Amino acid sequence: MNVKLEQLDRYLLTRENRLNAGDVLTVKLIDGMLTVYKEKDLESGKKKHVTLVEKFDDQLDMTIKDLLVNQL
Repeated sequence: MNVKLEQLDRYLLTRENRLNAGDVLTVKLIDGMLTVYKEKDLESGKKKHVTLVEKFDDQLDMTIKDLLVNQL
């Protein structure tokens, strides 16, 4: 396993309680976004990791606060 994947594995292990509680983890990557959550496998009945990787189309110089200016 390469160093980057080992880093991801350690990150997920430290967040296992949140994943088991149903949280969705969203992680900013250099050129995209990683989303990880757990869902119940219909065949086994056990929870499994679901991992989504999305590459950014563009980048804007904005913050979440900028987007939610009237809601915060």
